[in-house]
Amino acid sequence: MEASSSREDKTLYMKEIETPEHILFFCEWAALVWFSSHLGVKWSRSMVRRIDDWWMSMLSDSSGLDDDMRSHLAFLCWNIWKDRCSFIYQNSQLDPISTSLRSNLAAMEFLSSLQSNSSSSMTLENGNSLCWVPPSKGKLKINCDGAYADLGKVAGVGVIVRNCMGDVVDGFSRRVKACSPLMTEALAIEAAMECVENFGIDVAIIESDCQVLINAIYSEAKEVDWKCSAIISNIDLAKRLPDVSFNFVGRCCNKAADWLAKVALGRMCPVDWVCAPLSSLARILASDKLGDRAGIA
Repeated sequence: MEASSSREDKTLYMKEIETPEHILFFCEWAALVWFSSHLGVKWSRSMVRRIDDWWMSMLSDSSGLDDDMRSHLAFLCWNIWKDRCSFIYQNSQLDPISTSLRSNLAAMEFLSSLQSNSSSSMTLENGNSLCWVPPSKGKLKINCDGAYADLGKVAGVGVIVRNCMGDVVDGFSRRVKACSPLMTEALAIEAAMECVENFGIDVAIIESDCQVLINAIYSEAKEVDWKCSAIISNIDLAKRLPDVSFNFVGRCCNKAADWLAKVALGRMCPVDWVCAPLSSLARILASDKLGDRAGIA
C-alpha cells in the first residue's frame, strides 16, 4: 500500500513493507497500542509470522485463552485498523492509549451482551435465583470477582458492598499480579475480607462465583493449587469472624463485581464509581435491584 501524503510517510510508512502483520502488530504505533492495553503484551516476529496462523493459534484450545481474552484480541485488532484508516483518510490524531481503552470498552460491551442474552437459560447447581438477591435487613452483601489476563500475568479484582435495598455502600476495584485464574479469584475473596475489616462491617455475606474456592474454604482438606494456599490461609483466619459467611453464586448473580474486575484489569475504573457509576455499571445495579425478591439471603 502506498502512502498518500508526506505526513503519513513520516509517521506510518517507509520503514517496513506494509504487511498485515506489520500494520496490526509491529508498526511503532500499533506496538504502543498493544503494550498500553490491559494485556500489556509485546509481540515478537516468532509469535506472529502470518496473521491467519496467529489467529488460528489464538482460537485453539491449546492456547489457554478464554472467550473474554479472544474478544479483547479481536477488538484491539479492529480498532488498530480502524484508527489507522482514520489517520490516513481523515487526518485524525493517533493516540495509542485511547485506542486501547476503546477496544477494552467495546469488548466488555460485547461480552456483557452475550451474558445478558444467555442468562435466561442458565441454571445453578445450588438452586439459587438466577439474579442477585439482596441480604436481609441489617446485613451487607459483598460480591467479589476477578478477571485474569494470561498474556501479561496480571489480573483485576472487583469488590462491591450492598445493603438490603440494593444500594452500593462501598467497594473497590484494583489491578493485581496473579499467575492463574484461580489465584485471581482467591485474591478477590481475600480483598472482600479486607473490606470487612477495613470498613468495620459486623454482619456480612461474601459471594463468589468460584465454587472450587468456596468449597475449599469450608473443607478441612484444602485441595487447591499450592500457589493459592497462602491466600486461602489468610481467608481461613478471617473466616473466624462470627457473623461473616461465604456463598457460591452463579456468574449471573455476580455481574457487578465482574464489571469492576474487568475495568480494573483495563485500568479504567473511575475513582468515584460508588457515587457516580458509569452507565454500563448503573444498568447492572438497576437490573439487580429489580431482580427476584422471592428469596432473601
